[in-house]
Amino acid sequence: MTILKRLRDATGLNREDFAQLAGVSLARLEKHEQGRHRISLEDAAAYALSLSKKLPNSPSKLLAELAGISDNSSQAEQGTPSENLAPAHLQKEVHHS
Repeated sequence: MTILKRLRDATGLNREDFAQLAGVSLARLEKHEQGRHRISLEDAAAYALSLSKKLPNSPSKLLAELAGISDNSSQAEQGTPSENLAPAHLQKEVHHS
């Protein structure tokens, strides 16, 4: 099971709803979840932002998890703002606390 599928399953969303939330096609999400297609940085950022709406993790921590970066070395731990991880068209969705 890929990290993306495990995280999506944790949200309780089915593939169709998650693909719509992330703004990717269902076919693309399926390829990513099955490990048949590499996830681009833009798609990973969209997934991380979408996952963060349903999970208690920040977008930057989720992006680090999708990238396979441990918590100790992730940019999230170094204080990088989560909006820097998102493509420009998604930045408006990042909420500041």
